[in-house]
Formats: sequence, structure tokens, C-alpha cells
Amino acid sequence: MVGIDIVAMMMLIRIFALYYHNQKIVVYGVASLLVVQIAVNTWLLTRGTGMTRVSSCTVFLSLTALVSSWIASSTAWIPLIYDTVALVLTVYKTLPQLFNKTGKIPGTFEIMRRMLEDGLLYYRQVCLFHFSHNAYIPDGTIVSSPP
Repeated sequence: MVGIDIVAMMMLIRIFALYYHNQKIVVYGVASLLVVQIAVNTWLLTRGTGMTRVSSCTVFLSLTALVSSWIASSTAWIPLIYDTVALVLTVYKTLPQLFNKTGKIPGTFEIMRRMLEDGLLYYRQVCLFHFSHNAYIPDGTIVSSPP
């Protein structure tokens, strides 16, 4: 969870670099999503308890089943929402400049192209991780289709 939050902070720096001079509200909105993500992870790490049936990975659950299931599952979908917002904002800002091949500063085209490529590569990996993470159910078995 800590690694995901560190990468999310790096994505916030990317959004800050792309949007700060024009639309500060976008930066503040993305920062508030990050604060929610870090708060949920912090709450879960301090209040949750690990499952004893699963030894290879740690699934955090709280004492209250309803709150536990909602909070525990939010550690999978909150980062995905955050990363989707970061990707959409990156594509929105970089794609028009790539089509027009314009930039205020020489070398901007290469920087924008690299930001778009890295953002798409990162998002692909995040989606693959979340798909594999969600393929497991809490008792440690893999969800599979019936034969």
C-alpha cells in the first residue's frame, strides 16, 4: 500500500507540472483524491487485522464486517480511480500538443510524448495488477469459471 501511495504522489507531481499554471482546481482535486487514498490506507493499516488463513499476502479486515468489507475493498478501487483520473488528465493535456506538434519551449514535443507513453505504460500495469488482485477471494482461492 505504501508503494502505491508513493507512485500516486509521483503522478500528482506530473499533474501539477501539466496543470498548475492554468487550472489549479484540477491539481487540488487530484490532491484531494490522493489524501482520501492515503487516509483510507492509513486507517486500514492501523485498525485492520490480517487474515490468518492466507499466508502469502495480507488482507486487512476490521472487527466490523460491514465497514471492513467496504474499507478493505476500497484499497483496490480508490487507487484505480485515482490512476484513471491521472491518466485522463495526462492524455487530455498531452494528446492535442502531440497532434499539433507545438510547444512553447523547444523540446516540449518530446517531453509530452514521453509523459503520454509513460502514463499509458503505468496505467496498463496498474490495471493488470488490479485484475490479478481482484481474481482472488478472501479465503485464498482463485476465482475461476465453472468447467
